[in-house]
Amino acid sequence: MTSIDDNMQVVLDVERDHPFTGQCTHTCDKEKIFKRGYGWESAGWTDPKNPSDHEEELSDMLDYGPLVVYTKSSSPVFQTYSGGILDSRKCNITGPLDHSLLLVGEGVANGTDYWIARNSYGKGWGEKGYIRLAKGKNMCGIGLGYI
Repeated sequence: MTSIDDNMQVVLDVERDHPFTGQCTHTCDKEKIFKRGYGWESAGWTDPKNPSDHEEELSDMLDYGPLVVYTKSSSPVFQTYSGGILDSRKCNITGPLDHSLLLVGEGVANGTDYWIARNSYGKGWGEKGYIRLAKGKNMCGIGLGYI
């Protein structure tokens, strides 16, 4: 796992300053971000040449609040998700991490553990903008990177 260098200044750009439009139309205004006081607590990701799953760490991190996780969204099973617990090997074989979700919780339904994450696609996608991903299987690459 790679960690952020102590000398690196890492900040978050907030949506109220740059509403999501589906297109990349701006660059981050670091002055505005620093004035608001937002920043990363920690981040980690795997080396693409030697990926490893850090999914078990996510439960512990959720104790401190939601976190951003990187995923593989290019799979048709992800793109067409409309509800239920996504548990498909097709979501794990479609290439590099290319999207992020806000991981907000975890649960169990009928004996199946799952993650709950908010997507940026809007309320018309998934379960009113949320997705449930099978837990413990690195579904859609969920354990490969987080902020």
